[in-house]
Amino acid sequence: MPILSSGLISQVDSLFVQLLGEMREYLGRDVTVVNYQEINCPNCSYDPINQESAGIYQPDDPYPENVPGPIPFSGGICPVCNGKGKYVTRQEQTIKALVNWATPRDRAAMSAGFVEPWDVSVQVSPSGAEIIRNADEIYVDDVRVQYLNMQKGGLKTIAGVTIELRKIGESSGEN
Repeated sequence: MPILSSGLISQVDSLFVQLLGEMREYLGRDVTVVNYQEINCPNCSYDPINQESAGIYQPDDPYPENVPGPIPFSGGICPVCNGKGKYVTRQEQTIKALVNWATPRDRAAMSAGFVEPWDVSVQVSPSGAEIIRNADEIYVDDVRVQYLNMQKGGLKTIAGVTIELRKIGESSGEN
């Protein structure tokens, strides 16, 4: 009879998933994810033929909370979208992650074969990984970074995903 029965393995797997989630929750730091979405301006009427504001004050009801206004105007240029007819909203959310910044020693250990050495790795839940992967902007410890790749990890069940990120605007050799 095998020492590791399927019941024991399932219990260990379940415990591992639970413990890793609790580590992220209690020891993790916030990774800020930003996404932008273009919407029709809620302050004016949109002209689909010219693809711009029709210059007519016509606020949405209910008016979105994340857009300034409503701001009444009489003809001409809408003060919210500046006559474009579109407005870009910014949605921000935070994801708990175990954060590991690369040290100079880590960099020395990265082989010359690495095309894209990373500056920071974050370990997040599988659902958090997809949010980060599809984000317009990512911030770790208030530093803007970009997505490089991800590696799924766990025993039988995917318990977490390690995502490698690079600082934006710096070469990989800078610290």
